[in-house]
Amino acid sequence: MKPNIARLEMIRRALPKWNIKPIEIKPIHYGENAVFRVRSHEGNYIACLSGAGLHLPESVRGEVRFIEHRAAKKIKVARPLRTNEGEEICLTENLDLSVATNSERIITLFEKAEGRRITQREMTEDFVFGWGAYIGRMHEATKNFKQTKRAYRPAWYEVKFQGSPLIGKLAKTNWFKNEWKLCEKRLYNLLLEDYGLIHADPRDGNFKVHNKEICLFDFDDSCVMWRVYDLTVVFLRFTNRIKDEGWIKSRKKVLLEGYRSVRPLNETWEKRIESFIRARWLWILAWLEIRQHVPRLQGVHERIYRFVEERTKNGAEELI
Repeated sequence: MKPNIARLEMIRRALPKWNIKPIEIKPIHYGENAVFRVRSHEGNYIACLSGAGLHLPESVRGEVRFIEHRAAKKIKVARPLRTNEGEEICLTENLDLSVATNSERIITLFEKAEGRRITQREMTEDFVFGWGAYIGRMHEATKNFKQTKRAYRPAWYEVKFQGSPLIGKLAKTNWFKNEWKLCEKRLYNLLLEDYGLIHADPRDGNFKVHNKEICLFDFDDSCVMWRVYDLTVVFLRFTNRIKDEGWIKSRKKVLLEGYRSVRPLNETWEKRIESFIRARWLWILAWLEIRQHVPRLQGVHERIYRFVEERTKNGAEELI
């Protein structure tokens, strides 16, 4: 069976677990996960087929429970749906002959997030203030969240910087290995203040806006880490997309104002937001290293490799 047909068939066979009779199953994205839009008389949903070998059932259950917790705290998210038996996930027979492992595949189902993605023009100061406040509310909602052995999200060091062990080209690259080790050492020695479960990728590509409200989805990278890392992701997004220094400075300022309208952030941790940007680049490059087989990522890998090499050639920057 061809890979894409196999993935669609796995979704079709799993939907009865949720009492859903699909009218249409349409692929949205094939990558690390295969994502489908499901239309039925009962409603519209998003089904996610987690890649074999890249995810464990415990981790995906942890992702679902993490989202459920935030929804219970009135944080707008794409809500996951449990199966008829009350399970967070559905394990299904692997029909995809294109993968090396025969392990079962993991399927999760979510309510479809209403709204649309935000454009650069719409990133006004008022909107960015609300974006910061949304992240602050997420962090407040998660402070007392308890994980279990059956359902957990890993800590940053368990997933090797949210990327991979050093393999391929990176394992043979001295500048990268040295920078990786220095960065890892600095983080291992950083105090566990304001540390907990975070989204880890709350950029504009991972939420929709409906009635001026943000609805976040894609908790695939969520992990236990310092909370300011979520703000680092947004800071870096501003820098990558905009060349206007004045625009970037003003948006960073109001993002933090929005965040502080919900929860405190002292000056030391504010400075660490920029410090984490260097770590973010390393993690992105490591993440891309094991996904070079994905055609759409090949050019991105080479471009970011050259950028990070240039950024690190003058030696490591100290983490505050």
